[in-house]
Amino acid sequence: MKNTILAALVLSVSLFAAGLEEVGRLTRANGLSGSEISTYIASQKMLVTTSGDHEVFLISLENPEKPQILESLNFKGEVPCVSTHRDFLAIAEMNNPKTSPGTLHLYKVQNRKLNKLKSFTVGAHPDMVAFAPDGKTLLVANEGEPDDEAEVDPEGSISLIDISNGFETARVSELDFAAFDSLSLANAGVRLVGPGRYLQNIEPEYISYSPDSKFAFATLQENNAVAKIDVKKAKITDVWGLGTVDHAQKGNEFDYRKNKKIELENAPIRGYLQPDGIKAFEAAGKLYFITADEGAKRDDDPATSDVTTAQSLKAQGRLNESVFTAEQVQKMGKLSIDALNPCDGNEPCRYLNTFGGRSVSIFDAQTGKRIWNSGNALEKYLAEHHPGLFNWNSKKGKIKPDSRSDDLGPEPENVTVGKTKSGLYAFVAVERSSGIAVFDLKNPKKPQILDYFASSTDRGPEGVLFIPAENSPEKGVPFLVVGYEYSTTLSIYRVNY
Repeated sequence: MKNTILAALVLSVSLFAAGLEEVGRLTRANGLSGSEISTYIASQKMLVTTSGDHEVFLISLENPEKPQILESLNFKGEVPCVSTHRDFLAIAEMNNPKTSPGTLHLYKVQNRKLNKLKSFTVGAHPDMVAFAPDGKTLLVANEGEPDDEAEVDPEGSISLIDISNGFETARVSELDFAAFDSLSLANAGVRLVGPGRYLQNIEPEYISYSPDSKFAFATLQENNAVAKIDVKKAKITDVWGLGTVDHAQKGNEFDYRKNKKIELENAPIRGYLQPDGIKAFEAAGKLYFITADEGAKRDDDPATSDVTTAQSLKAQGRLNESVFTAEQVQKMGKLSIDALNPCDGNEPCRYLNTFGGRSVSIFDAQTGKRIWNSGNALEKYLAEHHPGLFNWNSKKGKIKPDSRSDDLGPEPENVTVGKTKSGLYAFVAVERSSGIAVFDLKNPKKPQILDYFASSTDRGPEGVLFIPAENSPEKGVPFLVVGYEYSTTLSIYRVNY
């Protein structure tokens, strides 16, 4: 794979995975101002989709080949997420400023119209909301990001709303991380770095319930960790560090150089997983969760940046020169290295920590132990099957292969799991390389990548929603709905696996 030269820059591309068939889409021409996270109300045959800003769209899926916007709602604050259970809809709204407590709105949906039931105050920067499968509780991941000046930095938390006795008597419990000792968390591999106290630096990102509604799992992306929540006890019981992808090991080769070439190779570099999306699922009676290992760094403000380079560390005399030769350091170029923890205190460094796993991982949901990581699968598949889309930056629109190799690579963003007649599959939104990767989960300890769907028209997949056959608008046929952040488009795919 090393030294494969890109023959040409691809200006327009449309690729079709055998198992995904695009049947309908919405764009700005249809009145869609944006599309990120979607949820589906089966009884209404209606999607509810966030724009990525202040709007929420109600969309008819009565005919999946011709989706229609029924109504759009505008909120004062940004709306990051929506979730449904039967005919109930939850909408999370951020405050302005985002460091103030947010709001969760609950609605009853009748005749495709929203009837407001109640609103609840939740933690700062509510980034994700999820209904329990049994409909008795909701969970909200409150990221608690600092403001742009890093002067105000609220603590991250999980809001639990118990609606088991009805909406009128519903109550909110704020679950925090104060019971956890920072030293113990750090020793467990939880990354606790940032401008403030460790409780301020814990930032819940995404949530998924177990199918039986008893537990939930929240990614703490910047912290490279997952929190386990006991729903009945209303308590965060565990915080698990997720470890790294060791790119020095066979099977974990990656391209970390921006040089207009595809070069998958081993290097003394370890990538924090730092997942964004997470999905809990059962296979053969055992509970797992799968993560999309995107990566997250703080480099917007030099005053609070956690990013450095190998060159800078070499100049400080912090690298082992037998490992990090002048040639190796030069090759690493602008690859982002963790400035606050470049090699876990083992200096002079014989390896360096970078951001993002460029992978998908599966964990035992009882123990938090990682049982599988996709290693080089995403980059290798793109290199072999779609080199014109290799590590390009779909945010900018123009396809330039290899342009993101030194900065998080393909960037897997989100993941969902769906069951069809033929088996269990994971659908992974790969943000920067702008595609949907499909993995066969027949054996959760050894998944196989099956396919990759991409189109230069739809860029930056953010939300992936699987609609099972039993809830489908088309009898007996499962669908996948994808919101594309960068192209502001929404696509509906018939799942043929």
